[in-house]
Amino acid sequence: MKEAFHSGQGNYRRQWIGGLAAFLLALLLLAATGEVLAGAPKFPARSADLQPALLSDPETILGTVASQNTITSSTFNQCIIIDDATEPQSASVYLLWAGTPTKATLYLYPNNVYKPHSIYLNGHKIGTAQATGGQLGECSTDWPQRSWTFDPAYLVSGNNIISFTMDAGQDAWSVSHGYLVIEGNVDSGQIYDLTFSSSYDSSSQRYALQKPPFYDSSKPTPLMVILHGWPPSSDEKPYLDQIWAYGGLVAQKGWLLVSPEMHGERPVPPGVSSGRRPLASRAAQHDVIDTINAVRRSYNVDMNRIYLVGESAGAQIALVTAAKYPDTFAALVDYAGPTNLTAWYNETELWRQAEIRSEVGGPPETYPFEYQRRSPISYAVNLLHMPTLIIHGTEDIKVLPHHAQDMYNAIQAAGSEDVFLYWYPAGHGGPATPYDMSWALDTIQDKQKPEKPPRHIHVHTDESHSYWWLDVTQHSLPHWTDVDVTANEAQPILTGVISDTTYAISLTLDLRKLNWPIHEPYRLTLHNPITATVTTNIITPTLVGTLPLPVPMGESAMTLMPVSVTPPPPPRVWLPLIVKANL
Repeated sequence: MKEAFHSGQGNYRRQWIGGLAAFLLALLLLAATGEVLAGAPKFPARSADLQPALLSDPETILGTVASQNTITSSTFNQCIIIDDATEPQSASVYLLWAGTPTKATLYLYPNNVYKPHSIYLNGHKIGTAQATGGQLGECSTDWPQRSWTFDPAYLVSGNNIISFTMDAGQDAWSVSHGYLVIEGNVDSGQIYDLTFSSSYDSSSQRYALQKPPFYDSSKPTPLMVILHGWPPSSDEKPYLDQIWAYGGLVAQKGWLLVSPEMHGERPVPPGVSSGRRPLASRAAQHDVIDTINAVRRSYNVDMNRIYLVGESAGAQIALVTAAKYPDTFAALVDYAGPTNLTAWYNETELWRQAEIRSEVGGPPETYPFEYQRRSPISYAVNLLHMPTLIIHGTEDIKVLPHHAQDMYNAIQAAGSEDVFLYWYPAGHGGPATPYDMSWALDTIQDKQKPEKPPRHIHVHTDESHSYWWLDVTQHSLPHWTDVDVTANEAQPILTGVISDTTYAISLTLDLRKLNWPIHEPYRLTLHNPITATVTTNIITPTLVGTLPLPVPMGESAMTLMPVSVTPPPPPRVWLPLIVKANL
């Protein structure tokens, strides 16, 4: 069994609170000290104070501003009061960069400082507070701006944590308007807040895109798609949280990063993000694919290296979307996602049950099919060829651990040899060390879609859909159809079993993708094991090289081949020899 367990500490999911942001460009660079903070508290890796301002132009750079050799981070604008000697206060700024910085400077406005309290960046001491006037909590830019230069090695690409102490004695002070400036042989990435028209309902939907530093449009670039979890009602743009959290890690890989807002099929309350409760709706699935298509129109995306990652409720969407579009993604990562919506509904809090009912239409007993089609476990067979990482906390009480175990078991039972389950000893949201996002990216970075499509396709679908060289068309209301077919590698022969106990369906083969003859007729033989009836049809390919195959309601064993191919002999059935004894 491909499972792993680790008891380390860490944090793969870090929480933010909102704040405004602005972009400031500094010119002064002064000297200060730099030493590793020994025995310092573990400051949070993602602080709760920054969300860069979103400007009206959808093509506006969000996190950073760059010139030829200078990059300025976003700014934390909130007023931070440091009045507890045992509890440092932190703020974060987003600085996306690559290259070799030669100078790094912190700029901010302190107030009411009378003692040299230590200031840290990412756990490293970079200097001490400089004396200023003002009143505690005044946080005004009327007082002199202070600056500290420090070793650029202390920087990270992405969120940088600035921590303020009161370690020089009782002397409460405050600080605001802080940002970083780096210089050298560096290049900044760009973050955009964009929109697209939904292919599901034509609504305008939002997504965030991060272009990595030193992006080269002449070279295909991998794309990481990350899906947010269940956001608080106050979070108006939850899709940006994933950029702030993981943009630095993805930029280090040189990949494009995108995060869609996603929406459900029923309206949310006024003033709440449409990404509040998409719950793996068809609308949300389309949002993921629409976002990828939007990025492809403007960037040179490596179509063999598109990776899909989801956290919590976002992992539910990621699993379902990857199962519905398995020919799109090179790998899939599920962090603590609910995999059975009915089970999760019965296990979760009352307020969340009400939210689920509002999106799905009612409780599971009233809408069983709707709950099933939003549950990743229903599509486990579709992930047969998808490299999949399932990562979950053993102490998770929001999404119980059985969701991960059940999904892993179902994918493995489908025949997958590339699904792995990893446990970490923590609750929902982490810490997930060593299976955090950095580890996940390292694990999937070499995964690519195979050069040829699989010859064996097994899909369980809730609607008409296309899979590699096979189209499944339902001629009625959405329902479950199961198709398990194999295209022979040596000869143009297709065998398999199709099951639809509700309606007749149609299958369409793309003969060109299979490299099969497109100018001769095919013989389709269907055997119903229940009625023991056998039907044979001669079908001619279309002018574009597709072959439509009508399939009746019920279960049918299928055999398809060109009429020029001699059918294989039926299997021989050996009857037991019964010898009667003379009594």
